[in-house]
Amino acid sequence: MISVSDRAAGRIADLWATSSAAVVISASVLALVSGPTRTTSGEVVVCLCFFLLMYIGELLRLGGLGQRGLSPVAVAGAVGLAFSTKLPNDERLTCGVATVVVLTTAALVGGVATLWIRDRQEVDVPAYAIRILYIALIAFLFRQAEFATQGTMASETDKWESSRWKVALAMLCIAGVGHVAETLMQVALRVARSGRGLWRICREDLIEMVPASLAAVSTGTVVALGIKHLGVLALPLFMVPLVLMRFAMQRQQRTQTARRQAVAALSRLTDLAGYTNQEHAQRVSRLAALVGRFMQLSDQQVADLESAALLHDIGQVSLGEPIPAGATVDAAPRDQQRIADEGAEIVSRTGASESVVEVVRQQAVPFRRLIEEGEPLTLSARILKVCNAYDDFSSGNGSKRNQALLRLRLGLGYEYDPEVVEVLARVTGGGSEPPLASSAGSDTVSRAIW
Repeated sequence: MISVSDRAAGRIADLWATSSAAVVISASVLALVSGPTRTTSGEVVVCLCFFLLMYIGELLRLGGLGQRGLSPVAVAGAVGLAFSTKLPNDERLTCGVATVVVLTTAALVGGVATLWIRDRQEVDVPAYAIRILYIALIAFLFRQAEFATQGTMASETDKWESSRWKVALAMLCIAGVGHVAETLMQVALRVARSGRGLWRICREDLIEMVPASLAAVSTGTVVALGIKHLGVLALPLFMVPLVLMRFAMQRQQRTQTARRQAVAALSRLTDLAGYTNQEHAQRVSRLAALVGRFMQLSDQQVADLESAALLHDIGQVSLGEPIPAGATVDAAPRDQQRIADEGAEIVSRTGASESVVEVVRQQAVPFRRLIEEGEPLTLSARILKVCNAYDDFSSGNGSKRNQALLRLRLGLGYEYDPEVVEVLARVTGGGSEPPLASSAGSDTVSRAIW
């Protein structure tokens, strides 16, 4: 759960990321204003093309962890600009780190502002600030940092003209160092904000963000290598695969959104058929998600838990007669397990993931079987069992909270997990504020359940 110290750490991390990027951007602007201008018309055209590419890439952003989203086209454009040194006819691209930072920032701000005006979505400024730091780092390492007596890496590309693979390898190594630094900063930011475990958040970031980011890095490197021979034509030519990937991912998201809507509709089947009280599944889903976040479940696990909670009573449609008020907690243990098994069978036919099916199947297993018999019982299933019983006992009426908790505590250690019950008491009692679902969480629900 998020404590006062965690919130303070999150604010400090946000301030550090934002202020660091502000310093880098300010220094870059001052360097451009005060420095000598020796830019050719060819360089101006190339820089403008890179700016337009990065701006359009921001408009093609997909949802991802936090409000920073996935912008592989924009990142590839920034990497390509940072690494580009030569134009056709042996003309050099002499723009420095300051130019790269200012153009990347301008495109990022312009794209995000356009999306905000259109969709009014929250903007995660610190996360975007870290991306600016990432681009500034790789541009500095390639264009300005001197390695012993060898000079800058950009100057070394002239000596490696006959061995272009060395140039490509050097670019990829620098981009890799920068990408690792960015990933660590993004993970540290999320850890400071949420108070969750470092490894868990790191694993989520690696699974969701790194593949697209690596595709962007490699494409940016190819653009930088190809611009010498193709000029600005290299930008649209090598960006086609990333743009197609973006539309493929968008199509997948739409499919998953449709499936999620189907789950929501299916969850109301028992209400409409008179098997359960109105909005019972929705209340259990919301409550289970809050408890899950309090208990440090990952975004993926919370997504699976929400989906399982929405469908946990679907097995009641197999009953000959409805249970009074749909309260499975009052049914015999054998009937509870039969409802769970039937529900799991139905859910498996919807195309849900195995983890969702398993949570539905285990929802009727008493806690004592985990302790006494060592039977595998996931934390998500224990949370669902407690939240379902609480809503059955209280009928969704907040005034019955104390009576419902009393009945739950009568079954502590036997039927219900004591730790889950105590967390539920805190969630329903208005104690410490639970971590709210970020867009990361909601994006994970829409993408990763299925």
